[in-house]
Amino acid sequence: MAKLRKTQKLIGMALTFSLIIGIISALIVPVGAIPPPRNFAINRSMGTATLHTDSRDIYLNAGDWLGVDLRFTPTVPLPVVPSSIIFGVVNVSTGQFYSFQFYMGNPPQNTIKTNKILGVPVSGVYRFRVNNTLLVPVQVSGSFTFEKPTGTFCPGGGLANRNFTIQLMGATTTTSLWTGLINSARNAWNNSGSGVNITTTTAGPNQHTIEVDWYSGPNTDFLGRVIVRPPEYVVTTTSEILINTRTIGSTANFRQSVIAHEMGHLLWLGDNPAPSNPNSSIMNTTRDRETIRVPQVYDVHNVRFVYD
Repeated sequence: MAKLRKTQKLIGMALTFSLIIGIISALIVPVGAIPPPRNFAINRSMGTATLHTDSRDIYLNAGDWLGVDLRFTPTVPLPVVPSSIIFGVVNVSTGQFYSFQFYMGNPPQNTIKTNKILGVPVSGVYRFRVNNTLLVPVQVSGSFTFEKPTGTFCPGGGLANRNFTIQLMGATTTTSLWTGLINSARNAWNNSGSGVNITTTTAGPNQHTIEVDWYSGPNTDFLGRVIVRPPEYVVTTTSEILINTRTIGSTANFRQSVIAHEMGHLLWLGDNPAPSNPNSSIMNTTRDRETIRVPQVYDVHNVRFVYD
C-alpha cells in the first residue's frame, strides 16, 4: 500500500507539473519545434517542353496537401497561342501524375503567382512535378509545400531522433510477460518500414522510460499515457510511458496495441479518432485493439514525413 500511495502521489505530481508547463508554453512561441509542413524552395530554368520532377521523396497519405507559391516567368516573349504550365505530384511507385493547377498564357503574361492546396488522392510516395509546354523556356521560382491535416501530429512534441532507447522501470515492467509485450511493440515499429530503431534496456538512468503499474486515484483512468518534457510541439528530451494494469485488459494483442500507440507519440504522432480520420492507424483512439496492434501504412508515412 505504501508503494501504491507513493506511486499515486508521484503520478499526480507529474501530471500537475505537465499541465502547468503546458499552460505556460501555450503562451509563448515554442523553440526548436519541428513544423509539420515540409517546404522546399525551387529556382530552376526549364527549357521548351521539358519536364521537371523534384528529387525529394515525400511519404503522403490520402488527403494530405500540396501548397504552391510559384512564379512562372517566360524568358522570351510567348507565342500567340501558347500551351500551358501544369504542376502537381507524381506517385513514385506507379508513375501516375496528378495535376492540380495549370496556367494558360493567353493572353500572354510574364508572371503568374498562385497559392493552392488540394488533397493527395491516394497514399504513397510522391514527388513534386512541373511540366512546361508553353513552347518557350521558363524560369520557375518560389516554393512548394507538402502538409498534413491539422491534428496529425502530437501536441506533446516528439523526439529529435527516431532511434532511441527506452529504460524498463519497476518490478512489474521487467517480468517476462511485460518485457515480451514491450519488445513486441518495439519490434513492430522497428519492422514497420518507418526507419525507426527502438531498443530497450534495464540499465539506467535513461532519458526515456516505460513503467507498468497499477495506477488509481484522480487522473488515472488511462490505458497508457506519455509524459514529455518540455511539452507542446518542441523536441522532447525526457519522456515517461505509463501503462496502467488496472485498466488495460488481459489479452496480449490489446496490451501490445496500447504500448505501440504510446511509442507512436514519441515519434510525433497524435491521436486521430475515427470517424474524423477513417484511416487504419495504430493512433486511432477508437481502433480495434485486438486486431490493430502494429503501425499501419498511415502511421509509417507520417513518421517518415517528419524524419526523412
